[in-house]
Amino acid sequence: LHVNELVNIAIEEDVEVIGLSSSSGGHMPLFRKLAEGLKENDLKDVVMLAGGLIPTRDVDKLLELGVVGVFGPGSDINEAIRLISDSVAQLKERTA
Repeated sequence: LHVNELVNIAIEEDVEVIGLSSSSGGHMPLFRKLAEGLKENDLKDVVMLAGGLIPTRDVDKLLELGVVGVFGPGSDINEAIRLISDSVAQLKERTA
């Protein structure tokens, strides 16, 4: 899928979370385009997550783009669940 397709699906399906996993090293341009597409379509209430083989040096850059969590190999699934639940609840409170 292309990023514009993800944004269109997010609109059509009224999603709360989008998670992208990358192992190819091309994650920064994808997340930049995704953040731009969400912003352009006023989708402020969509939580973005990153997964896969994300270098440590890119984590802060992803967080600046609006990614709320970066989960690599060995990540704690319970931590991911908590982060997603808390992030969705906070966004709902802000947009209510």
